[in-house]
Amino acid sequence: MQTKRSKVTEKDVERWCKLWLKLQKDGIYKPWLEVREVPSLGRSRKVKGIKTHHTHHFLSDIEYHIYLMLEYNPAVIAIYEQYPLLPREDSIEIANEMGIRHPVYPQSKTPIVSSPA
Repeated sequence: MQTKRSKVTEKDVERWCKLWLKLQKDGIYKPWLEVREVPSLGRSRKVKGIKTHHTHHFLSDIEYHIYLMLEYNPAVIAIYEQYPLLPREDSIEIANEMGIRHPVYPQSKTPIVSSPA
């Protein structure tokens, strides 16, 4: 996954998805979106997890506050943020059914890989 996602081709998306799924299969969690990839007015943050021991990337205060509740809940054993909604075709189909345009990468007509907000 690259830091600047513009002029993205379908081949780029396929490569990123393949890499992300391979890392998941190998037990390595890497957020689909990282703080450095999303414009911010200073409300995003990176935090080292106590339970997971990986760096979490939060794009809003709400995400961070939910993380804090989960981090200190003894019933929670894993926390994943900024994961992609795969397969991408599902989010495209949902957008079509709702009559809304699925977002595309800037400067390109390639549909984005959505991540839950």
